[in-house]
Amino acid sequence: MPFFWGTLMREHGSIAGNRALGSRVYLTNRHWFSYPGYSEMLVGRTQDDVIKSNDPVQNPSRTVLEFLRERLGAPRQGVAVFASWNVFNAIAESQIGALTINAGFEAYDHPDPQITALNDLQFKTPTPWDSVRHDAYTARFAMAHLDTFRPQVLYLALGETDDWAHDGRYDLVLDAFARTDDILRTLWTWLQSQPEYRGRTSILITTDHGRGRGADGWRHHGEKHAGSDETWMAFVSPHMSARGEWRADAAPVETRQVAATLLRWMGIDVSAFAGAAPPIVK
Repeated sequence: MPFFWGTLMREHGSIAGNRALGSRVYLTNRHWFSYPGYSEMLVGRTQDDVIKSNDPVQNPSRTVLEFLRERLGAPRQGVAVFASWNVFNAIAESQIGALTINAGFEAYDHPDPQITALNDLQFKTPTPWDSVRHDAYTARFAMAHLDTFRPQVLYLALGETDDWAHDGRYDLVLDAFARTDDILRTLWTWLQSQPEYRGRTSILITTDHGRGRGADGWRHHGEKHAGSDETWMAFVSPHMSARGEWRADAAPVETRQVAATLLRWMGIDVSAFAGAAPPIVK
C-alpha cells in the first residue's frame, strides 16, 4: 500500500495498532466478527446480547450516521453508505430508509451512463460469495455519489480482503490491499481537488475485527481465535495533528470510540449521543 504508507500516513495522518511499537487498538464486543464489530463502531457501544450473528437483523439502536443526518439537517443523500457486503442494509440504520445505502449486489440509481453500465456489469462479474460484490464497484458508485450529491458524511465499507482470507487466498488478499490503496488514492486526490472538501474533510480508516494468529489462524476470526480482537485505526483529519505510527505513549484505542470521534470531528456535542464511548484525541 505505497500511497497509504508513503503519502497518507507519512504526510497527512497517523495510525494506531502496531503492538510491536506498544500501540493497542481492540474490540470491546465479545464476538470478534463482522456485524458486532461494525455495530460497535456505529452505535458507540457493544450490543452483545442482540447483535450476536451476521444475520441481516435491523440494527436495534440508532446509529451515529442517522444521528449525524438529524443534527446536520442533511437530506437523505447527504449521509450515504456504500458497502460491498449486503448486510450493511441492516447494520447502518435502525429506521429503514433513513440513509442512502447501496450494499452488496445492488444497482445504484445514477444518471451517469457509465454507472448504468457498471450496474449491469456487477451482476455479470460475480464473486465466490453471494453476499459480497467486488470492491471496485462499491468504490466507483461511492465516488459517483460523492461527486454528484456532495454528502457531508460518506461511509465506505470494502470487503474483499476478509473474504479472500477466509478462502485461504493470501495472494488475492494482497491484490485486494493494492486495489484498496488505489481507491484511497482516488478518493484523496478528488478531495484535494475540491475547495469545499480540501482541508476540511476528516477520514477514519479501520476494520471490524482482527484475525487469528499462526500459520493458519489468519484465515479465521471470532472468539475462538486469539488475536481476533486486535485491530488498528488510521486518522486523517484537521482535528488530529499526529503523523505516522502511534507508540506506547498513546492511550489504547477502542473500536466503540469511532462514533464519538466522528461527532467531534463534525462539531457536534458528543454527550447528545447517549451511551457512546468518548472520542479519540491525539
